[in-house]
Amino acid sequence: MSTISLVLKLVATSFFAIAAALSHRKLRREEVLFFQRRDILRRISFFPNVGTLPFSQPPKILILGFRGHGKSSFINTACRVLSGEDGPLMLRTDTAPLGTGPWTTPVTRSDRIVKVLMRCSWGEEEEYEEEDDEAVVVEMVDTPGFSPMLIGNNLKEEVEKTLLRSSTMGTTDCVVVVVRCPGVDVEKRMGVLKMIGDLTTVVRDHGLNMVVVLTDKNAMNKEIYVEELRKEAIVMSRTDCVYVIDNYTSETNRSFSTANNFDTHFNVLAIIRQCMEYSVIHRNNQNNHKEIH
Repeated sequence: MSTISLVLKLVATSFFAIAAALSHRKLRREEVLFFQRRDILRRISFFPNVGTLPFSQPPKILILGFRGHGKSSFINTACRVLSGEDGPLMLRTDTAPLGTGPWTTPVTRSDRIVKVLMRCSWGEEEEYEEEDDEAVVVEMVDTPGFSPMLIGNNLKEEVEKTLLRSSTMGTTDCVVVVVRCPGVDVEKRMGVLKMIGDLTTVVRDHGLNMVVVLTDKNAMNKEIYVEELRKEAIVMSRTDCVYVIDNYTSETNRSFSTANNFDTHFNVLAIIRQCMEYSVIHRNNQNNHKEIH
C-alpha cells in the first residue's frame, strides 16, 4: 500500500507541476501580447497631430491581394487580435471562397473601410491599470481582390488603378500585400513569387512602404519550407517585412467558437506594429514636404 500511495503522490505532484507550468506559460504569453499592444499605442502617439481618442486622422492601412488568398480574412483576423476578442469570429468584411467560380466573375464592389478600436489591457495587475483607458482607432481599407489570372503588365495596371482610387479617399500610410502560400508545389511557388514581385513593384513606385503577408501557413507542411518561401519572398519584394501566418476564418476547426492562437496573435501584432512605424515615417515626410512648400 505504501508503494501505491507513493506512486499516487508522485502522479499528483507531476500533474500539479504541469498545470502550474502551463498556467505560467499562458500568463507569459498574455504579457508578451500586452506589451506588443502597448508598443503599438505608443508608436501611434508619435503621429504628427495624432494622439489617442479622439483624433481626426487615424492610421490608414491599405490591404492589397488576390481573391481567395486570405486578404479579407487577414482583416478579420487583425480586427480580432487588435480588439482582444474571444469566442465566435466576428466578420467585419466579406471573404471570397476558394474555387474556380469567383475568378471568372467581375469584381464590382468598391473599397471597404474597416475601423477597429484597439485597447491596451491585460490581466489584473495594478502596475498595468494606467494603460487600460488608452485606446486608438486603426483604419484598414479592404480593396476588391485581383483575379489570380492577371499577370505581368495587366496585373500592374490593376494595382495602379487601385492605388489611384485609394488616394482619392485620403492618405494611405502603409500597404499590406496579402498572398496565399502555394504549398510545396514548385510551379505554384514560382507563380506566387511573381505575383509578389509585380504587386510590390507598383506599390514601391508610388513611394509607399509595405508589409508582405503570406497566409495559410499550414499549407507548407514543414517549417523549413515556410522559411524558404519567406526568404524568396524577401528577395522578390525587396523588403525584410515578410510574415507567414494562419488567418482566423469562419471554417477554423468548424466550431462555433474560434480558439485564439498565440503565434497568429503575435505575428499580426508584429505586422501592425511595423505598419505603424511606416505610418509615422509617412506622416513626418508629408509634414516636411508641406513645410518646404
